[in-house]
Amino acid sequence: MTGGLPTATINIGIMGMFNEFLFLYVIGGKDLPERVHNIEVDETITTALKYIYKAYSESMLGVSD
Repeated sequence: MTGGLPTATINIGIMGMFNEFLFLYVIGGKDLPERVHNIEVDETITTALKYIYKAYSESMLGVSD
């Protein structure tokens, strides 16, 4: 996640391989509670990434928990 932005977050990433099943994602937020003292924002982004990865795994790779 973004470092140095106390009230914003940007998370950009790639799931899969570049030549097969590529999935680019971007998650961002602004005017958020100060992230130094409030970890809820980071925890929410982490939860969202877990859901994205699960959906990606199930739809693209056929893997289910």
